[in-house]
Amino acid sequence: MNGTVADLEGKFSITVNELPTILEFFWIGAIPKEVTVDNQENLIVELKYDCIRHTFDHQLIGFYINSGVINNPYGGEFHLTFPAFWRMTTLKGKVGFQSDFELNKNITGQIAFDHIIFTCDYDLDLKADYQRTILEDKLDFEIKSIETHFNLDKNFSKIKYARFILGVGKIEFKSNQDLEIISNEAPIFGFGTRLGEWWRLLVVGKVAFYKNLFKYDLELSREFRRINTFARFQKIEDYIEVSFGIGTNIGYRLKKREM
Repeated sequence: MNGTVADLEGKFSITVNELPTILEFFWIGAIPKEVTVDNQENLIVELKYDCIRHTFDHQLIGFYINSGVINNPYGGEFHLTFPAFWRMTTLKGKVGFQSDFELNKNITGQIAFDHIIFTCDYDLDLKADYQRTILEDKLDFEIKSIETHFNLDKNFSKIKYARFILGVGKIEFKSNQDLEIISNEAPIFGFGTRLGEWWRLLVVGKVAFYKNLFKYDLELSREFRRINTFARFQKIEDYIEVSFGIGTNIGYRLKKREM
């Protein structure tokens, strides 16, 4: 068994005892590759760069306080992330509640399977959301939805990160002013990206096209070491809310099971 080392330009030469033979190529930061050589005098070998992607969203408990500046000034959220159960796939859950402690309230919930598909350049999440909102004696609506989030973590033109959202939602909307009840399903489209290398501000926007109703969601979030912050905007019919929140995630460990 013999070997050789390529120069800085990647050029190399090697003498083998017999043909055909198999050459193994190794390069720091690249995926090893085997190439079968027969009678070639010149050989061009292309290696793919390897990558190491880590996710730091496993085994976390999150506590958040938030405030709506229009309808629901008091609220909070609780997040729970379980350990990965298949490769990088993890189960997440969160519940939130906002109210004015009188007539208004907003209840939210989410169950998510994140990193169902996980590669060097992209990953795929699946999320199920729930929302129930009551605004005084004006309106009352309930929304259930399922969304796929395709996250592209690679240079995309001038965008280094992009999130594409596609889903479907079902709404039960009641307006107490005209006593009309709207119940139908609609597609959900969304897009997200990070703004600025220093800011690392994640911006995600979504829109749902219900019958005679349009629902708009916009969220800006930023992590500052152990502190997470967000600002949210939501509009549907006459309901508009702007919320600001701050919280933190605490890691936990499960005891090893005895064999």
